[in-house]
Amino acid sequence: MVKIHIDDCSEFVESTTLQEMALVKLVIGNIMEEVAQKYFETIFVDFDLENVVMLLNIKEDLNDDNCKEDKPYSDKIMEVVKEGQNFITERFSIFISAGISSMHEGRNEINLCYREAEESLGFRMIRGNGSITSFIELNETEGRYIYSMETEMNLINSVKTGDFKKVGEILNKVFEENFKSINQSLNMTRCLLFDIMSTAIKVVDELHISKSDVFGEDLDPINQLFKCETTEQMNIKLTKFYKNLCCYINSNKKSHNVDLRDRILSYIEENYMDNALSLVSLSDSLKLNPTYVSYFFKEQVGENFINYISKLRINKAKELLCNTNISIQEIAEQVGYANSGVFIRAFKKHEGNTPGKFRENV
Repeated sequence: MVKIHIDDCSEFVESTTLQEMALVKLVIGNIMEEVAQKYFETIFVDFDLENVVMLLNIKEDLNDDNCKEDKPYSDKIMEVVKEGQNFITERFSIFISAGISSMHEGRNEINLCYREAEESLGFRMIRGNGSITSFIELNETEGRYIYSMETEMNLINSVKTGDFKKVGEILNKVFEENFKSINQSLNMTRCLLFDIMSTAIKVVDELHISKSDVFGEDLDPINQLFKCETTEQMNIKLTKFYKNLCCYINSNKKSHNVDLRDRILSYIEENYMDNALSLVSLSDSLKLNPTYVSYFFKEQVGENFINYISKLRINKAKELLCNTNISIQEIAEQVGYANSGVFIRAFKKHEGNTPGKFRENV
């Protein structure tokens, strides 16, 4: 059985009314029947507006031994469909895709044939318009997809910095790895695309961005994605969403940066005396990725997080050394050092002498 999808017939008919689509299907049926008549008897079923089903039966007058050999006739079916497709495209500018089932014997297997042909036609989503896929090929597909946590984090960080060029490079690489390097299955394709879309939704939710600014009036991006017929169209749709996201971030970057920088500096000011303060604890409090926070901090403040904390603690310690008589150990604890030994070493590294000498000189 072969299920045929009409991809485009706009050059042959002016509209897709029932009457004109019936004419398109008549052309497809007549040509396929003529091409197949040497080996098969054909029955056509008008399935819906854009699809037609072709049932092929091996002619009774052919050699019985050949009828038992599945592979040769499977090849003949593929040849028939390809030849018919080429003729229909060249002569009538009607573009079709097809899914071919395995060969089965008996009327009771027609339902199975249809399910296999429909599943095979579903690979049009991956292979694009004009593809012809046999059910036998589906056994060779991969049960995995390539989209590592590292890739996702790189994508998130690139989006948050508004770097659409980098975002585009990452998306293109993911699509190339999954649809050109390996024979991807339909289920894994859907999982991958859902995963990439989920990444965009995470950023939108994390940064409290209005979904309409990124996804448009239809606030269900998953629904928009799966309305696409091919992975190429899905790639274009995903890229558009990510571009909207980067544009929004860039247009709001100045106010966003000032706000985020002030939140970071306020958090550090309130927690510098805690010796457990770290880039990770800061990032967790902001619900942001540590790599992004590290990059953002250096970009906005001009030095890395560790150096900034160290300078802040030493300056706070100098104030206490100048204005109080409390011990070195107490000062160390108040400015965020676990013990006086660590504090003294850090102080000497920054000031060139020990806290005790500094107090004496003051």
